[in-house]
Amino acid sequence: MSHATNVKKRLVQGKLTAILILLFASIATGCGNGEEKAAATASTDSNAASGAKEKFTVNIGINSGIGVLALAKEKGFFKEAYAEINADVTFADFPTGPPLVEAVAAERIDLGYLGDAAAIGALTGNIPITLLSQVSDGKQGLNHLLVHKDSPIQKVEDLKGKKIALTKGTVFHVFLVKALNQVGLKETDVEIIHLQPDEGQPAFESKAVDAWIISNPYVGLQVQKNGAQIIADGESLDLPAPIFSFVRNEFAEKHPEAVEIFLKVFNETLEYERNHKDEALELYAKLKKVDKQVIASVLKTSPSVNTPISPEVVQFEQNTADLLYDLKFLKKKIEIAKFINNDYVQKVNGGNP
Repeated sequence: MSHATNVKKRLVQGKLTAILILLFASIATGCGNGEEKAAATASTDSNAASGAKEKFTVNIGINSGIGVLALAKEKGFFKEAYAEINADVTFADFPTGPPLVEAVAAERIDLGYLGDAAAIGALTGNIPITLLSQVSDGKQGLNHLLVHKDSPIQKVEDLKGKKIALTKGTVFHVFLVKALNQVGLKETDVEIIHLQPDEGQPAFESKAVDAWIISNPYVGLQVQKNGAQIIADGESLDLPAPIFSFVRNEFAEKHPEAVEIFLKVFNETLEYERNHKDEALELYAKLKKVDKQVIASVLKTSPSVNTPISPEVVQFEQNTADLLYDLKFLKKKIEIAKFINNDYVQKVNGGNP
């Protein structure tokens, strides 16, 4: 089967899973035997009598495969910290934000981080989450508009009528919408090919698409390997794309101490990454199967933070949500400030920004 046929097949499959794309679509929102039940009841009664907290599980979603959460997972930092409050921890990897949001909606994920597009999509779709902190401004190292080495496309205006690979409902999608809006174009002026990052790579390399909106390490790999051109990015177009940590609301109500631990371990892992750069580079390069130099560029241009979400960022996100509503990508308006709680990160950071 030809590569072009494979791409077309993925496109058909993408249509069948369009309901997963929360930013631009609305979302409708085992029993054991008697002996097992008796044993569980006895165990619960025993825990209550001794004052011990009943065991529970923390489910963490890792978006894009590398970064602080992946490092903390590999080093066992979360496992160790949660064991102190009688909790287990599980991890699940997601290529982008929309499938992570769907897992949250299904109560399979409790904590993680999301790009602003997926976060806005979740909130618009009535997914019960709260944004806890900002972990990146998303201006450098995130959104890049890639074209082929010999492409005649040299500016955003040249995209008219072209095929652009990206993952719908993500920061990549919103970046394109904003970039087109800056030059008086609409999404209907281009042909969007909905592909996950790992699918976009072969489509771009085979020239089945004219352009690809993607982040590192894919960008560095394409520039280094194939001489791809970056004709626009978040910095050149002055288009930040903040990334936020989040918690599922019901989980936060039941286990507020686990939310604090999540943010504490995040901070501790940031410090560990800074003090053990070579080790972190080795791990990330292994996870993404790319050269360490590409990962080093990612860490340099996209440093992680863990700070309260400032009033300026809240307003920026409100403007983004309003724009998407005005362009009819969202079906209802939302007030972003209602879904933010800086209390946890301020406590963890000792009241410091």
